[in-house]
This record gives sequence, structure tokens and C-alpha cells, in this order.
Amino acid sequence: MTMIGTTLGHYRIVEKIGEGGMGEVYRAHDERLDRDVAIKVMHQKVAQDAERLARFEREATAVAKLAHPNVLEIWDFGTEDGITYAVTELLEGQNLRARIPTSGLPWQKVVEIGAAIADGLAAAHGKGIVHRDLKPENVFVTSDGRVKVLDFGLARVLEEVLPEAETATLTPAGTETGTIMGTVGYMAPEQVKGRPADHRSDVFALGCVLYEMVSGRRPFEGDTTVETMAAILKEEPTQLSSTGATLPGDLERTVHRCLEKSPTARFQSAADLAFGLRSIGTGPAVMMATPTGEVRPVTRKKRWSLAAAVTAVAAIVAVVGWGLLSRQPAPGIPDVKHIAVLPFEAVGDDPEGRFLAAGLAQTVTDGLTIMERETRGATWVVPPAPGLTLEQARTEHNATIAIRGVFTPGVERVRLDVDLVDIASGRTLLHRTLDESVRNITSLQKEPVRMVWEMLGFEATPAAIEYLEDSSTNTLTACRAFVSGRGRLSTATDEAGLQGAVASLESAIAEDPAFLPVRVALAGAFARLFEETHAEQWKERAIAEAEYAIRLDADSPEPYLALGKVHGDDGETELEL
Repeated sequence: MTMIGTTLGHYRIVEKIGEGGMGEVYRAHDERLDRDVAIKVMHQKVAQDAERLARFEREATAVAKLAHPNVLEIWDFGTEDGITYAVTELLEGQNLRARIPTSGLPWQKVVEIGAAIADGLAAAHGKGIVHRDLKPENVFVTSDGRVKVLDFGLARVLEEVLPEAETATLTPAGTETGTIMGTVGYMAPEQVKGRPADHRSDVFALGCVLYEMVSGRRPFEGDTTVETMAAILKEEPTQLSSTGATLPGDLERTVHRCLEKSPTARFQSAADLAFGLRSIGTGPAVMMATPTGEVRPVTRKKRWSLAAAVTAVAAIVAVVGWGLLSRQPAPGIPDVKHIAVLPFEAVGDDPEGRFLAAGLAQTVTDGLTIMERETRGATWVVPPAPGLTLEQARTEHNATIAIRGVFTPGVERVRLDVDLVDIASGRTLLHRTLDESVRNITSLQKEPVRMVWEMLGFEATPAAIEYLEDSSTNTLTACRAFVSGRGRLSTATDEAGLQGAVASLESAIAEDPAFLPVRVALAGAFARLFEETHAEQWKERAIAEAEYAIRLDADSPEPYLALGKVHGDDGETELEL
């Protein structure tokens, strides 16, 4: 029976434009509002299935709550003469499947489309909605370039969390644990196992879509459904650069991080992923090495202390030529710069704000130490010390310039004001302000460094900027916990303070397990706890974290310093690498 020419409510069916597992999609005309719409009609055999019908109704109700440019708008829902339907906006264009060539899309287009998809998912996740069936067929690119996420037919609506509850258990609505739902090839490992899916499962699926957009093929494939599911559970996807794709290293790391087997190792929110994607490509594209047929687990390799690592890889630096190019400094800044970083202050009484301020001072110090190395003696850096004043910087350290900072935390935005001060006169030579949304708080790992470089008349080469990027995380919560942990560590004077630093750093690791700087900072914190208490447990944990960090990056010198602290004069330690 054809539906062309019939009506549902006040919608006149014009033509059939698509079909899926849940039903058929028609172009229709809204006779009441005089506009064209799309109508999704449930298959009769599906409409008679109570569970599938409930899922269809949840799609309509869930999506209707969203108002986001990257999510398909739903305008109406109803049942007439046994026919169940949903009315949505009518889109002109193609689904993403039709847009992906066998050779893949240009990486710039991948970033653009991927970030838009992540934005749409973030909006849904904010309403407690998990898609659970994201794939190229469920993403639509309109003729004018807009990206829309479609078909929340498998969405899981999470129970509302009562505001007075300290913790909440999220449970699925209408789906029992053990039921595998989704599309093979895009399901996260936890879905394959029949376990409950959450927003991180959507991040995995988006990683699959990103991988396919880049390479033109799926990350997990098999001759049968069972083989594909086994690959998702046990195998690592082929390194993207070995597929012949040309893309920045940050994009490859981002995609593979989405595809981590453990949900805790992925991006912890779609909003974080969107931010990470948009931060890619701020410099020139990087062509990755393409060893034929190489298949390996991808480990995110991060650099640690900008200060110590520069010293350790000085010979490499001389060969590859990264560094800082001198520019004309602001008037009043001497050629020989003896710089003291004063402790950064925090506005307000929140202790967390003070720790974040202290951590930002450490970040700036790391950036200045790069300058110290590159200027070959024209720059010295005095790191922040508790209570360090302008007078002490002048009399005890012979400093001529000071960096002074004030951090203002907030619910929606954070602000960092930085002054460049002439120590002899106390006069402020330059002032800069960094004002960011809390959603962009990861920029506080890099932008203060760039800002201070510019104030002092130095410009980073692309390789130095890349080095700075490699020392940061794109996960908002990991960034905040790490900066706070460094601040706690730098200001700790007793065991309780060191314990607080450990707790903050461990929470950062929980959000981003492969973020090397956190591992190294934690090794240092445990080493200090061992020095403070002489308890063997802290020595063992310092060694474990240092060895883990060395496995991530054997060139980083800081883990070896932590090992030296705990081993003292008892000889060298043998690392099982």
C-alpha cells in the first residue's frame, strides 16, 4: 500500500525519500503551517512490537527536548489509523555515508564535520540522552554545509538526578543490561558486551566515524559480525598515518583516543572532544610517517617539564632547529633578562582558586625556561617560591624583571591578568589579560606561556608551539585537576599538603590516563612524600609512576629525577621497560 497522496493528521504525503530499520521517511506538506516537512513512519511490523514502539516514542520525546543546530529538529508526533509517525524538519543534502569517498575526506573537513557532530552529541548528553547508534548514515550534511545528527531511535533517556542527591545511579529506560543494541562496526566494547552504554560510548562511535572520514574505511572490520565484534574487543585499529592519509599528528591522537577500549581512557565528554578537534590545525598540517601495513597500539606520547626536557634533548634541538626567535621587546625591557616569577594571586577565598593560580605560575615558569635555554645566557629564570616579593627577587636573586599574575576564577569564565614589572622601579612595563570560558580552560596550559613570550619580545617557532601542545591535555577536567595538583605540590609544606596534591593529580589521571605530565608530577609527589615520611609505600609508588612515565616517553628526564630522589645513594635502579 502506497502512502503517496494520503494524509496523516494535517500532513499530506508527497514522496518517499528514505527507509531505515525503524521505518520509512517521506516528504510531506504541512497544510496548517504551509511548509514542507519530513515524516518518519514506523513499519507496521515494528509498530506492533511494544519495545520498539516505546523506543520510537522515546526518540520523539527526547529529541523534541533539544534545540541545537546540529540535532535534527522534531516538530510533531502522533498515531492515526494504527500508523505511528514523527514529524521533523526537512533536510536537503546527503547523509555522511554518501559524502565519504574511498580515499577519505580532507582532514580539515573531517575536523569541521566531527566537531559539529560532537556539538550535537554534547547537547543531547546534557539532557541525559545517549544516542547509542551513531554512524555515517545517522549524520546528515545539508546542501549549505550544516551538519545534523539524526535518529535517536536507540537513545537511552537517563533518569533525572535529584538536585539534593550527593550521588546518583543512572539507569536505562526500557533497555535491560545484556541486550546488544547499535550497529556493528560502530559499537563501543561495552556495547558489544551487552553492558550499559553512556555518553562515552557515543564518543567511541564518533571516533569510528572520524576514522572512516579520514581513511575511507572502518577501524574495525571482519568477514562476519562475530569477527567484527571480536576486533572491537581485542584489536587496535591500524594507525591512521599508515593508511596513506595526510593529517596533523593531533588529529591522529584525537581519533585513537576516542577508540580506547576503556571508557575512562577516552574523552570524558563530547564537549571536550569538540574543543579538541577545533584546536587542531592551528599550525601547518603534518604528514605522518606511513610504514606499510604497520599495526600497533597507539600510545599518546606527551612531554613533561618544558624546563628539564629542553636540557635533556639539547642535541636533538640543535638538529631539528625548534626554539624561539627574538623579536623587538617592549621599551624598558633589557637585553639580558633575569626574570623572577612571583607567586600568582587568586581573587576570592576559594582555596581551589589559590591552587590553580599557583599551578599557572608553574606553567609560566616552564615556558620561560625554554627561553632561558634558547637565549644562551641572556635569560635567567627564578621560579616562584612561597612569599617571594619584588624586593627579595632584587636583593636575593638579582632579578631585573618580574612576572606577576592574578587569577580570577568563576562559574562561567576564568581570567588571568599578567604584569611585566621592572623590579628596580616597581613600574609595570606591560599588562596582558586572558579571559576564557570555563569550557576553554585547557587553553590555560598554553596561552599564558605564549602571552609572556610575546611580552618579553620572543616568538615561538612552529616546533616550539608543537612542543607546548604536547605538554597539555584536551580534557577539561584533567586539565583543571592537573593545574590544581601542580599548584598544591608547589605550595605543600607538609604531608597533608602533599596528600592533597596526590589526590588532585590522581583525579587527573582518572580522566586522562595517558597524560604524561600528570604521571611525572605524581612520581614527584610520591618522592616528596617518601622524603617527608620515609614510608616505603611512597617509595614504591614513586618508582611505579616514574617507570610508567618512562614507558610513555623514555626521553623525559623528570621521571629519572624522581627515581633519584627515592633511591638516593643506594645505586641505580633497573627498569623493566
